Amino acid sequence: MRFESVKSFVLTILVLLSILLTWGLWTYQPDYDTIENTTNIVRDVSISNTKEVSSLIRPTKVLFHFENQHFGTVDETNITTMVRDIRKWEIYDFTNISSTISSYDFLRFTQKPGHVQVLYPDEIPLTLFRPIYKLTDQNLPSVSFDRMIINMNVDDEKSGIVYFVSNANQLIYEAKVGSEYIDDFNRHYYQSSNSYPEYFSYSVTETKSIFLPKNKTPMHSVQYYTDFLDPEIFKEALFADPNIVKKHILTYGEEYTDGSKLLQVNAGRKYIQFVNPVNNTENTSVGSSDLIKSSIDFINDHGGWTDTYHFFSWNKFEQRTVFRLYVKNYPVFNKNGLTEIHQVWNKNEIMRYQRPLLVLEIPIPSAEIELPSGEVILKAISSQPDFQPHLLEDITLGYELIETPEKISVATLVPIWSYKYEGRWKRIDVPEELGGNEGGLE
Repeated sequence: MRFESVKSFVLTILVLLSILLTWGLWTYQPDYDTIENTTNIVRDVSISNTKEVSSLIRPTKVLFHFENQHFGTVDETNITTMVRDIRKWEIYDFTNISSTISSYDFLRFTQKPGHVQVLYPDEIPLTLFRPIYKLTDQNLPSVSFDRMIINMNVDDEKSGIVYFVSNANQLIYEAKVGSEYIDDFNRHYYQSSNSYPEYFSYSVTETKSIFLPKNKTPMHSVQYYTDFLDPEIFKEALFADPNIVKKHILTYGEEYTDGSKLLQVNAGRKYIQFVNPVNNTENTSVGSSDLIKSSIDFINDHGGWTDTYHFFSWNKFEQRTVFRLYVKNYPVFNKNGLTEIHQVWNKNEIMRYQRPLLVLEIPIPSAEIELPSGEVILKAISSQPDFQPHLLEDITLGYELIETPEKISVATLVPIWSYKYEGRWKRIDVPEELGGNEGGLE
């Protein structure tokens, strides 16, 4: 009888413990660490360097205008020093004065004696100038400019004047700076600018002109030992999960794909093209400043700035940006695209990314070359069949990168004149009777 009582008591205890444990399992909520959504995480792979906007968006030329003369510099050291000083200025009170200057007077205004033009390679959204200069206005207009003009003719003791100008749209915004900044710039740069090469103006149309050096320009050709980046590091950087990426060897090169995105490597392993199949049927444009900024951020995300690349051009309608290799502040051209980084965007996503794997390593200085004067260059261009001046967009000194077939690891930068005509850059072939040699980018 006593045994039965003990047995019943033990069973009762076990049942109660079972109920208690079951309730605990149902109601227990463990304190797990929060796990973030990983679908949008950028892979932490750094190929080379990251860069600030101010080091990528840089002036290509500075022009100083006097009564009957114009002087200019493209020298990297000179321009870097000037920009460093301008970046200290506080620029404020932007006002649109475009309506006060007629189309007839537009060129004369930009080239007015006492004006200094700081030229950029393409139009830059004003909001992107904020990381470069001290623009203190809270709300900046949504407009783009390809030059800043500094007015040396200071009448007001309290403030100086600078202008942000779009040559293509004949748009002029006036802004104020402290007069002491203008005085300093006048004393340090403008008054001594006659030590720079003299330039002359070539009027392409009534509203557009191109400034070219009056005399011959000495430049050095440069040889470089070169190297090529391993495409595998781009596979690691550009695919969300490199472990599922398959590699295929093809007749034209190599392919990497995860079943959606595609990374193509050309046969010589000299450049790559990354394709992200964004829905093309619904093209959503990225805003002007966002397009350039997104392009910079995308390359920064994988530390993709090898060598010295600068912003070169962009197309709002095609949603395309181009960054070009620069050496000593001169653009470098190559017919195979080994000096350009192209991006195409859609719906705020990268759709196409094409870039060289080539890296310049050690420079080997070579002989000095004298390039023809601007007058000779104009004769060479205008003598071409069916030349139409209004289709001429730009002319520049630069380099052409030429690979050496017998030396795989060596490339030569040859000084050249190039011109942009109907949207395409071409090397200028100067006939021998004008003092040049035959050759070309195409």
